[in-house]
Amino acid sequence: MKVTKGDRDCSSAVCEAWELALRSTAYDGLITRYNWTGGMREMFVGSGLFSWKPVSFNASRGDIYLDEESHTAMCIRNDGTADLLGEFSTSEIGGIDGEPGDQTGRESWVHDYYSGSWDGILHYNGKADGGVVDGGTDTPSGDVADLARRVIAGEFGNGDARKTALGSHYDEVQAEVNRILLGGESSGIDVDAMARRVIAGEFGNGDERKRRLGSNYDTVQQRVNEILGAAGASSTSIDVDAMARAVIRGDYGNGVERKRRLGSYYTIVQSRVNQMLS
Repeated sequence: MKVTKGDRDCSSAVCEAWELALRSTAYDGLITRYNWTGGMREMFVGSGLFSWKPVSFNASRGDIYLDEESHTAMCIRNDGTADLLGEFSTSEIGGIDGEPGDQTGRESWVHDYYSGSWDGILHYNGKADGGVVDGGTDTPSGDVADLARRVIAGEFGNGDARKTALGSHYDEVQAEVNRILLGGESSGIDVDAMARRVIAGEFGNGDERKRRLGSNYDTVQQRVNEILGAAGASSTSIDVDAMARAVIRGDYGNGVERKRRLGSYYTIVQSRVNQMLS
């Protein structure tokens, strides 16, 4: 992969590394560099490629150590002889601003593991490179109720990523997810997917959101609150303006390619692009 020159902070560096690693795969566009530490857990777990693990978990190469308030670093090696982290740290003036390049030798570096104030680890499951998911099989083990609880916890991502992860179990597990989220009632809607679309800004806010969701509003909004609460976020986790500028530069292509790569963020980002160009 080719990484363009330029300064980065800790989150944009880690996110961009994974964004580029997933280019031209089925997961292209699900992870974007335009994020921050408080939104990374939602985005990475939501991709269907990562699960949230406690700090006691034995991280692998490519896993991400995350302090959701202020910092992140990537596991570069953990082979029993040396645990190495790669990270972008503070500039020569102690913040994210400063002169271009590494002025101190510690602004971007690889070094021994340190305990830090990590909240947890984003663990990569290997699906994007043809590996098997945690558990060793192409489809996850567990009964329908167990799989449904894991879906609600965000383990299998959303949309096509969830369908791929669940395989032949998708229909029955999704039906159980809907039943749980609707308090025992059955429904034709995918509550979890609709909640993710709300978070991405597709249904607007306030009265507009109520109008567009109709009778599903209370159920979907409750799930939105649960997702944002679990992720430690209070609003959409992406930087819409930054993504819109990237679209205008041509980073996300046009037409169908742009829709595919932006995924659930397409509507809100494209709306902002239109505003900027008008």
